[in-house]
Amino acid sequence: MKKILLFLSIVFSVNAIAQPEGTEFPNWTHTDIYGVDHTLYDYLDNGQVVVIDIFTTWCTNCIASLPNLEELKAEYGDDLMTFSFERDESTTDEAEWAVEHGVTNPIFDDALSTMATWNTSYQPNFFVICPDRSFELKIGSIANNNPLPEWTADCLAPASVLDRTLQVTSMNNVVSQTLAFTFSGEKVNYSIHSVSGSQVAHGLTASPATIDISA
Repeated sequence: MKKILLFLSIVFSVNAIAQPEGTEFPNWTHTDIYGVDHTLYDYLDNGQVVVIDIFTTWCTNCIASLPNLEELKAEYGDDLMTFSFERDESTTDEAEWAVEHGVTNPIFDDALSTMATWNTSYQPNFFVICPDRSFELKIGSIANNNPLPEWTADCLAPASVLDRTLQVTSMNNVVSQTLAFTFSGEKVNYSIHSVSGSQVAHGLTASPATIDISA
């Protein structure tokens, strides 16, 4: 009876960000006032942090927040994407407002139905959305109390990685193994490879969990 020796390398990548339980920011697609289409998850899947600025052109606290928002954009560059959503659909001066205040990010003026799903009805409001779709909400101006830099840094913090190797001895050319693991964090990315390097299992799951492996 022939015995097969198989090595499984299991890499767990645990998010460094605490994600609100059962909560991830919903996707949206909108056309900005300049005619360009944008889809939220395209930016998140590209590894960028997305900041959503909810404003009106007549809101003084919104204007007071702009310098700190511009500083954040300058600090993080291509790692950050910022969108401005106008809450007052009766206004028509968004483009002029942007020029006057030096706002260069995409602006949306027809997205009230989408904003209604975010459970917010105030301005200014700021969402910071991580690539894993978790998010934080700042209600009110960031002119004096500005947590956005800290939240952005948390989103971009490197994940902690655990690398473990199992040795499995099987009978009759069959390998069957169930792995049980726990970890700190709400979700874990895992990949399992055979000794030949081929991937036999991978995915994203929540803890605690079991993984059934056969090869």
